[in-house]
Amino acid sequence: MSRKVLYRWLEWLRWPNLCIVALTQVLVQYALIERYVGYVELPFPHFLLFVFVTVLIAASGYVVNDLYDLPTDRINKPDKLWIGRHVRKAVAWRYYLGMVAVGAVIAAGLAAYVDALHLWGIYLLAVGSMFSYSKWLKGRPFWGNLLVALFTAFVVWIVWFANRHVLATFAERQPHTAAWLWAMVHGYCLFALLSTLMREMIKDLEDETGDRLAGLCTLPIVYGVAFAKKLTVVVGVVLALLLGFVAIWLFAERRWLAMGTAMGLAIWVLWLCEATFRAQKKTDFAAVSMELKLIMVVGLIAVLFL
Repeated sequence: MSRKVLYRWLEWLRWPNLCIVALTQVLVQYALIERYVGYVELPFPHFLLFVFVTVLIAASGYVVNDLYDLPTDRINKPDKLWIGRHVRKAVAWRYYLGMVAVGAVIAAGLAAYVDALHLWGIYLLAVGSMFSYSKWLKGRPFWGNLLVALFTAFVVWIVWFANRHVLATFAERQPHTAAWLWAMVHGYCLFALLSTLMREMIKDLEDETGDRLAGLCTLPIVYGVAFAKKLTVVVGVVLALLLGFVAIWLFAERRWLAMGTAMGLAIWVLWLCEATFRAQKKTDFAAVSMELKLIMVVGLIAVLFL
């Protein structure tokens, strides 16, 4: 496989997004939990497998989403079509099933390693949720957006859950630090949820014309563009308030760099709320969507100096 072809395959799988997923889990594991607790539940090789499973869930979600999105993608982004142009639909299905199968085997092995095979059900739930989104919920108002946002928050939360026994022991020894750590990780979960929800709603506004022609029932199609804009802005304002609250809290903790970052992100989000109101064309919404992705990346990097 040539370098050019490999890059195209990685582009199809949204490799920057997959890198963000992996980096998010690594930072939560080592920049937060291990840094403050001193040790983590899973040894490094097992944690790498843990991250790989999460990346496989996300990648398989992108593939199945593209499979069910073919009619709308032919209208919304014909220049970015991969299935049908570079790979046959049947082959794409085989790749999807292969990724799901590999992830299932690794997830079962990890569940057996921690002597909790019932936790394998979390993998099945995550894969099933991504499939349900692509097949049934993507074309529904709001609920599909919320499911994607919940998965983004899940990427953060599942690392906390994997270390629950270690964290419970740590909380007995250092309750104040444990409470601070709990608040920061779950606050980041909420940040991931709200920023992703806002971005997904913006993408529905961006794709409104193509989605309407494809017969979908997204928020701007069912309730109108004006209402969809207002609801998107409400989510953005809630996100900005969350960041403002975090900035005040970090000010009290005298964490100046993190405080400045949180406040800067809050102002940035408010500016994007105003830009959403002004947006009229597809390119306007695309610009807001890209800036929201940058906000998510900056928020992730901020974990490094919390």
